[in-house]
Amino acid sequence: MLKKEDLLINIGTCLEKNLVSEEKRRKVISRIAAGAAFESWLSIETRLAIEENRVELQLDSIIENHGHSHFRFGVDNELAKVDLGIVEYSSKPMNWDWLLALEFKLLHNNKNWPKQCAGIFSDIFPDPSSKKAEIMPRMGRFAIVGVVGKVYLEFAGGYPGQRSDLEEWEKEVWSHLYSLTDSFGNKLKSLWSSHKFRLDGSDFLVKPTDVQHFFQFHIIGSAAPD
Repeated sequence: MLKKEDLLINIGTCLEKNLVSEEKRRKVISRIAAGAAFESWLSIETRLAIEENRVELQLDSIIENHGHSHFRFGVDNELAKVDLGIVEYSSKPMNWDWLLALEFKLLHNNKNWPKQCAGIFSDIFPDPSSKKAEIMPRMGRFAIVGVVGKVYLEFAGGYPGQRSDLEEWEKEVWSHLYSLTDSFGNKLKSLWSSHKFRLDGSDFLVKPTDVQHFFQFHIIGSAAPD
């Protein structure tokens, strides 16, 4: 099996390849990079990327159970309220253990991004008294964070508290996210980042010649303690 860091990087690379293909073929990211529906779609696309690349990810081993052959590693969306879980099955008796938990969050250039950052932190470091904390994957918890920078025309309404200075906004996001901590001293770090997808404009966006609308996703995990 791949080491944790290698598995996560390979998952990111496989997902990026799929998204490049979808954007080229159907402009999917340009068209739907907003809201909860895009977040759910990204989770499903990640599952498909894992399923389609099991050999490369070394998740292709087979086990026998009661005369039935199946993958040792299962991949599921919304598993025990985790956005995407990878589990390892055992054959005698038939049960499974958590290998990896992936949560998905989107950060938009609007007033809600600090709240979303707090949500990323709590997904990776859940309250010890919560149900989520009872799930303890061997490789840990991680988040795939999609950053969406889209500047809408004023007459179109756009985001509440929209930020049009996308470069400065990004700097603020990462400075804020990586400064978050808790009473245990936990902090976050970036493990891998995709390239930036340049988004085509819509009827309600500032012209792409004036603003570089973009989408980029990052794999975020726990930083080593200071």
